[in-house]
Amino acid sequence: MHELQRLVERQEYAEAVQSLRSVPPSERDAAWDRLAAQAAIGHAGRLQQDGCDGAYDWLRAFRLDHGSGVAADPALKRKLVDLGLCALKDRRSWLRRPERDKLAAELRELDPGIGVRLYAEGGYEDAKTDVAPWINANAARARDDEALRTSVLAAAGRYPTNETLAQRQERYRAMRTAGWYERWVQASGATLNRIGAEMARGIFNAASGESLALALVESGVPDDTPAARVLVPPAVRLSSARDPGRVQNLAGLSARALKTVEDELLRAQPDEGFWFEGPSWDEGTALADITRRFPTLAKTAKEECARYRKDNGAVPVHTWRSACEWLGVP
Repeated sequence: MHELQRLVERQEYAEAVQSLRSVPPSERDAAWDRLAAQAAIGHAGRLQQDGCDGAYDWLRAFRLDHGSGVAADPALKRKLVDLGLCALKDRRSWLRRPERDKLAAELRELDPGIGVRLYAEGGYEDAKTDVAPWINANAARARDDEALRTSVLAAAGRYPTNETLAQRQERYRAMRTAGWYERWVQASGATLNRIGAEMARGIFNAASGESLALALVESGVPDDTPAARVLVPPAVRLSSARDPGRVQNLAGLSARALKTVEDELLRAQPDEGFWFEGPSWDEGTALADITRRFPTLAKTAKEECARYRKDNGAVPVHTWRSACEWLGVP
C-alpha cells in the first residue's frame, strides 16, 4: 500500500495501475479503492492525449474489473462520463446508430441526468427532447451554458424528427426562457437563406423541403409574403409524406398558402407521389388530414387510380400505383 500511495503521489499512474494487484485482496480496503480510482483517473487522462475513444474503453473496463468500491467512486464516474461524452462526439461521424445508442445508454446509467450534456457536448441528437424541459427548469444555468447554446442555435430551422406540437411549443418557450429566442429566429433565417441558395443551385430534395417549410415558420416569415409564396410550394411538394407526423408541418400555413401549394402540386405531375405514398401511414388520421388540406389533389389522385384500374397504361401521376388501394380505390 505504501508503494502504491507513493506512485500515485508522484503521478506515476501507469506504474500505480500495474502495482494494484500486488496488494493482497485481504488488504484492499477503502484506502485501496481510493488510490485505485486516483491511479485509474490519472492513467486515463494520459491515454486521453491519444483520443477519448481508447481512454473511455480502458477506464470502463477498469471500473468493471476492480470491485464495487472502485466502481462507486464519484470522481472515477465523473471522469468516465466526461470521456464518454468526448468519445461520443468523436465517434458520431462513423459510429453506427446501435453503437451510439449503446454508448449513450451507458452514460445515462452512470448519470441519469446527463441528457442535456449528451446533446450539447456529445452531439447525440436523440437527447434533444431533454433540452427544452431542462432549460425551462434551469433558466439561469442554461443562459451560461455556452456549449448548449451553440448546439441549440446550430439546430435552428432543422426539421426535428417526431416532435409533437406540444414539444415544439415547449421548445419555443425554452428559447424565450433562456433569452435566445431572437438569436434562434435569426439562425432559422440563416438556414432559410442557405436552403434558398441551394435551391437556386439545383440542390433540393425531400429533406431540404422539410427543412425549408420549418425554417419559414421558425424564422417568422409570414406564409403569404412573396418570398413564402415562392418557397413554400416546392418545400411542401418535396417533403416526403411517408410519416403522418410530417403533415403537421403544414399546421401553421394559411388557407391561401395551402391553396397555392395545391395548385402547384396539381400542375407538377411529379414522377413520385409526394403526398400519397402508400400503406405506411396511419390510415385514419393521415388520410383525413391530407384530404382536408388538399381536397382537390386527393380527388385528382383517386380519379387517376380509378382510370389506372381500368387501363394499366394510364399510370397515376400524383400518386404511386401501390397507394391506390390505400386511397380506397381497390
